[in-house]
Amino acid sequence: MEEILDYLVQIFRDLDSDNILFNDLGARMEPDGNTQANVTWPFRSQFPIRYYITDFELAVCFDKDSDPASRKITGRMGEYAQEYALEMLVGDPYCPFKVDVWYLGQMLNNDMNTEVKGFIEKELKATREDASFDDVFGTYFAEDVLDMDKMYMSTGGAEWIPNIHNRIAYSLLVMIAQMQSSTPEQRPTLQELLDDITSLQLKLLP
Repeated sequence: MEEILDYLVQIFRDLDSDNILFNDLGARMEPDGNTQANVTWPFRSQFPIRYYITDFELAVCFDKDSDPASRKITGRMGEYAQEYALEMLVGDPYCPFKVDVWYLGQMLNNDMNTEVKGFIEKELKATREDASFDDVFGTYFAEDVLDMDKMYMSTGGAEWIPNIHNRIAYSLLVMIAQMQSSTPEQRPTLQELLDDITSLQLKLLP
């Protein structure tokens, strides 16, 4: 991740699950096409997992010595199927790093949102049978700027909050929602995201 952050003086502007690859060998295939599912190969010990970002036709690049405040662009390059961040449609100069954060939030929302919300809702129902995620949190996540204190208190002191796994699931949803804010200034930076993820990982250590 640090290598990615160092590299991102180049702006991607098209982050999506389809554009992130990793070197997973998967099950070994025999010449006749059958899968040797019961064979374990020492692949991962020789080739640790690596992630790769592809599809750079919409990327822009800044000089690494340039003033960060000067790294602005206007509009968009070409047309593509992805939804656009709001600032890409206005015509004013904008920070493309914040656009990358928005696209990353969109990707995580599509890939994780249903599962994480379902996990939280299951825990809510353990304390209040009629509770649902939307009833408890829906109003807050519908707002562009999250009110963290009000959202936390909306549980009414439900016992699920102290559980570490519930807090992490809750934190992930908040992080994703902040990344998707239509206001660029409300979105975290890539470094802030990395720090938050590192903090969540540390909480899971025994």
